[in-house]
Amino acid sequence: GKSLLVGNLGGKRTAILTGRAHYYEEGRADVMRPALETLHEVGVKTLLLTNSAGSLEKDIPPGELMMISDHINYNGFNPLIGEPTDDRFVNMVDAYDPALRKLAMGIADDLWLTLKEGVYAWYSGPSFETPAEIKMIKGFGANAVGMSTVPEAILARFLGMRVWACSSITNMGAGLSDENISHQHTKEMALKGAKKLEQLLERLVGEL
Repeated sequence: GKSLLVGNLGGKRTAILTGRAHYYEEGRADVMRPALETLHEVGVKTLLLTNSAGSLEKDIPPGELMMISDHINYNGFNPLIGEPTDDRFVNMVDAYDPALRKLAMGIADDLWLTLKEGVYAWYSGPSFETPAEIKMIKGFGANAVGMSTVPEAILARFLGMRVWACSSITNMGAGLSDENISHQHTKEMALKGAKKLEQLLERLVGEL
């Protein structure tokens, strides 16, 4: 289940959502809006997002991390559709905070963690992408693909939060390797990346 944990991490007051609702569950891009609005109401200024993703790059293999520098909303669905105010026209330049990315890169160097940066493409799921779709998404300039994060990043910017996001790479995109992509496989590989992410996040939160 999904729950909210509140406590101290790295000496900072931190709220952790232990899961998220995805677009593919009910077909709503704004499904995480109430949760993010609640965090905003209680004073959260910085949102750190994590996900599992498929890599489109040979040098970012399963088990590694990719910090998100920008995204492609490949679906076109938007969590702000229906928002009545002009605040819906959110500027998405530097949506993934450059200062936070620089800080995280320095921490990764300190921890001897390999941390690549790249563009994340949002694909609705729940079926995995076809090899042809992967080829197209790679052609758009994406370095990884996944089924979350983009709606939350848009909502967080709408709410005025700083955003940082990182993907734990669980598989290569369809057609890029011989592995058989399955949800079970991605869950197993996610644990490998999670250990690295845990180290990185603890230090990052401590230095905010």
